Amino acid sequence: MGLLDVTELLCDPLFIEDFTIERRIVENDDEGFQDEKSIIFSASGSIQADSGFTLSRHPELARIEGQMTVYTTWALTNGNGLIDADILIDSRGRRFTLTDVKDWGNYGAGYIQATLEVLDVGNNGAGGDESLPEEAGDDPFS
Repeated sequence: MGLLDVTELLCDPLFIEDFTIERRIVENDDEGFQDEKSIIFSASGSIQADSGFTLSRHPELARIEGQMTVYTTWALTNGNGLIDADILIDSRGRRFTLTDVKDWGNYGAGYIQATLEVLDVGNNGAGGDESLPEEAGDDPFS
């Protein structure tokens, strides 16, 4: 067991921010058909830039790609079987999907380190088109 306990920081309001998690679960109904249900819950943690946001140019479009890392005591998942990867919605409405989850349960009370990829930045991250904003003055990060 590690001697470093960072869970106190993950409960300190000076180091964390609130965000929303959308968890999609696939269930089979009585007739054998699959039904997807979304569960929305609030969580908190430390959100840090990972690779940042980069412009990726392709012949057919240009899009912004990016990663961030979240440290939290909440149990997040990048998907398994009938549970899809969690989607994190930050305070600006931007949506990120979990791609990698590391469980550091052996450090104090334990915490989760999750890597997330941006899903969409069109309309200031509120959903829809994943390409760049139409007008040059639109800032997807404001």
